[in-house]
Amino acid sequence: MGLRVGIDLGTTYSAVARIDADGVARVIKNTNGETTTPSVLCFLPEGRIAFGIEAKEYQEEGDPNVAAFFKRSMGEGSCLIEHGGREYTATDLSGIFLQKIIKDAEESAGETIDAAVITVPAYFGARERQATIEAGERAGVKVLGLLSEPSAAAFAYGLTGDDESKTVLIYDLGGGTFDVTLARIERDEVRVLGCDGNHKLGGKDWDDALARLLVDLLADELDVDPYDLSLTPSEMNTLLVKAEQAKRQLSSRESVRLQVTAGGETGAVSISRDEFAQATESLLRMTTTLIEKLLDECNVNWNEIDGTILVGGSTRMPAVASFLRDATGKEPLRGINPDEAVALGAAIKANMEDKPMYSLGGAKGQFELKGAKTLVDSTAHAMGMVAESSDRKRYINSTIVPKNAAIPAHETKSYSLRVPAKGGMLEVYVLQGDADRVLDNVLYAKYVVNGIEREDGRESVVEVSYGYTENATIEVSAKQPATGKTLAVEQCEPEDDLSRFDGSPLAYEEELKASAPQVAQRILLALDVSGSMSGDPLEQAKSAVRGFVDELEDTEAIVGCMVFADKNRMEAKLAPLAKRGNAGRVRFAINQIKISGDVGYGNAAEPIGYWLDEIRRAEPVFSTSEEYHDCLVILTDGVWSTQEQAIRNSQKAAEVGHDIIAIGFGGADRRFLEQIATCSDYAALVDASKLVETFSTIGRAMASGSGLSLA
Repeated sequence: MGLRVGIDLGTTYSAVARIDADGVARVIKNTNGETTTPSVLCFLPEGRIAFGIEAKEYQEEGDPNVAAFFKRSMGEGSCLIEHGGREYTATDLSGIFLQKIIKDAEESAGETIDAAVITVPAYFGARERQATIEAGERAGVKVLGLLSEPSAAAFAYGLTGDDESKTVLIYDLGGGTFDVTLARIERDEVRVLGCDGNHKLGGKDWDDALARLLVDLLADELDVDPYDLSLTPSEMNTLLVKAEQAKRQLSSRESVRLQVTAGGETGAVSISRDEFAQATESLLRMTTTLIEKLLDECNVNWNEIDGTILVGGSTRMPAVASFLRDATGKEPLRGINPDEAVALGAAIKANMEDKPMYSLGGAKGQFELKGAKTLVDSTAHAMGMVAESSDRKRYINSTIVPKNAAIPAHETKSYSLRVPAKGGMLEVYVLQGDADRVLDNVLYAKYVVNGIEREDGRESVVEVSYGYTENATIEVSAKQPATGKTLAVEQCEPEDDLSRFDGSPLAYEEELKASAPQVAQRILLALDVSGSMSGDPLEQAKSAVRGFVDELEDTEAIVGCMVFADKNRMEAKLAPLAKRGNAGRVRFAINQIKISGDVGYGNAAEPIGYWLDEIRRAEPVFSTSEEYHDCLVILTDGVWSTQEQAIRNSQKAAEVGHDIIAIGFGGADRRFLEQIATCSDYAALVDASKLVETFSTIGRAMASGSGLSLA
């Protein structure tokens, strides 16, 4: 079995750590004998890819084929460098780099590495984390999980043998990212209370500021305008490497002197630690703002912090320790190497399933562990979804999992929606962030829930579950409680233009209706003319269906009329009411309906099957529409002898998306009406005096397309 390691995949430097045979967590030195490796690649002409120290040398020379700081672009999918006719994204470059440092660590350790826990900035979002997992898999190792860098450091510190309870602030300033985490370290547990950060702020920004200062100092030395010193790409790369070196030197010296070349001019300049601190004071204030925001969210004051843990090489700048000393009144906590803590914590996490006890190796000694502690991490971002406000006037972010919730987190919400007979779907837009306005958050992904069945009732209910895994990646699942079925959830690409989420859901609905293909209503009225309908019942029924026709006369509806008793008979064939004379012909046919021996006086006929045959024969030339919504509206006053066949035919109609509305009065059976209606909302048993009102309601609903409910 190969090694399980912890990998600190840093923006500027990376490290790999393991648990050795004695149960000691140690960083694996690379083949150059160093504990950290520069996170740099260089694509060479002969096809080889240099990495680490070698690639750093090419970077200093200004080679345009150097890739660095790619961690800052994780999850973005954009091309960072093109070489040999191929474009490379941050995920591509991270996968290549991980493969290189893993192979280097294997050569140094003399063992094979087959699995790893990889660390990421605490403030990395779900998309960046997913990209990191993919990069690890491309490198050929099993990714056991991701671990936030400050959490890894807190975990490592929590295993130094000090069992005293502490509330600690982890100040993690790496080469390209800044994270601040508040954690509670107990005897048996390290619990993250909250985190914040900026994955576009890091030591590189101090390097950039120092590079600008060096150009200004060179301009003063040469007595020229700094804007006249236009740097070539090669000069810029070289200057940034020199700036990083100067930054490191200023951590242990009061001043440094170095050669600077800009705009073809070269000169020696001196810079002091104080000058550097003044030039980067605004960057330090940015970290202060994030810290105070986190403390406010966690309801913790500066004086409640028992100590600070410094993580990341950039925390070696004296200004950082000075700032934290002034803010807390305490010296930063010691015991772990800022450059190694993250990798060590990840290595322990990767091996916790195998060994319950470890010791922490380092230059300043080893600390025997009393037992492995539990690490409880938290969400760096809230997670929500696009929803409608209660008045449907705007779209909002409905928060599902709040920021700083303990992970793994799992929440479920129920959503109600109208579903057509043939089934429906639900679109879920998952948001990262807690801003009320949808577009002020990051759209993580779009999911489509398919296979939702229409339920007996006004709306179908779907339970959508959102999971925030231990890796802080997002999982979405769905279930329909009424059927007990787990629904298919498919992730798909969201639209490029999401500006509609700044508008009104009602307005968007109207826009969709206007742009959607026209679907013509084909409605057949089926009137019971058995003997029990003689006299007033028949006249009331005829008046009701005439009122229905009146409501639809000015629409594109295609309407016909049939009667049934012992037999079925078409009285007015399906025809568009808007066409001249058709509405009158349907009304005339309704007026002529009477009880007669032609169709019999009993109830042996089954109108639903007759209707299905009729619409199969109907010609599409009735409308310019290529699609039809077929509906049978039944009016009956009694119980049929063909009920079982009618129910079977109703089910067939529902399967192909046809609708049946069943209205009964007199001696009709409500349960039977509900069985033949394709939705319980479409069945009603009413008083004869209410027939005209009921049919007018149905006609208005169909004319407006607003939906129908008789329940």
